[in-house]
Amino acid sequence: MRALHFVFGCALFAGMIACGNSEATIENRIFDEAHVISDVQKDSLINAIRLVEAKIGPRIAIMTVESLNGEKVEALSAKAAKAHGFDTSMDVFFFVATTGHAAHIITGSKVEKLLDDPLRVHLIWDMAPKFNKQKYGSGLVDGVEKLTAVFIVNKDVLAK
Repeated sequence: MRALHFVFGCALFAGMIACGNSEATIENRIFDEAHVISDVQKDSLINAIRLVEAKIGPRIAIMTVESLNGEKVEALSAKAAKAHGFDTSMDVFFFVATTGHAAHIITGSKVEKLLDDPLRVHLIWDMAPKFNKQKYGSGLVDGVEKLTAVFIVNKDVLAK
């Protein structure tokens, strides 16, 4: 059943991206399959996503799952990002599995020049203490807020 929800969510997201209306789809880029993000946290994430998209451009998506189902976090997050219509040039995709506290951040090629491997690892390490306390939603809010600050301070790097 979870697989069916995942497939349905992917199809819905891909359809919305194809329509090109990013304002209508912001709320639909948070895929909380593990049910760890509260409504207040979701609102905070949506506001941060909206700010980044309005002022800088990259789209942010977030997905939580309970388990990696025996896959490596990098492989499963790449599959999920692709299934959700990830733009390989400008998007940022946060992926968190609650079992084992696995996390991965995928970036598009234009964003990667700013958000390189060391910075992505740093963002994950900043979220890890809350993840270790099962406060995934709070950790994601902190991570997205830090990412937003990085984008705002360095928006000229993305414009090049």
